[in-house]
Amino acid sequence: MTYTLKVTRNSGGMKPEGITINDTLPSGVTFNAGVTGNGWSCSGTAVGATTVNCTFENAQVPENGNLPDLTFKALITPNTIALTDGKAVLKNKAVLVVTNENDPTQINNTSQADLTISNEIALRMS
Repeated sequence: MTYTLKVTRNSGGMKPEGITINDTLPSGVTFNAGVTGNGWSCSGTAVGATTVNCTFENAQVPENGNLPDLTFKALITPNTIALTDGKAVLKNKAVLVVTNENDPTQINNTSQADLTISNEIALRMS
């Protein structure tokens, strides 16, 4: 599967610095392939890692704009995931930290993406 993380600057007059994303992958999911995103530098990106930590190092951050998307691939290991009634929800959580700004709305600095997996198979015969 591919994760794409998007950072949108909502407001503020300062040029943001020290922008970091910490992404803790769900149980049964591990980092699988390279990170792409202009200006992003990442650690924890060895195949099999369960966290990905990236810092935006490009000094050309727009004061009221979006940063380049951060994209990486992850691998689901089905036999390590506990299913209930044949299904499980994988909850991926990423947290954004900006060190030089006091953000009055911290709640929008965390994002969660849920993916439901199933052991059911869909067949079709024609």
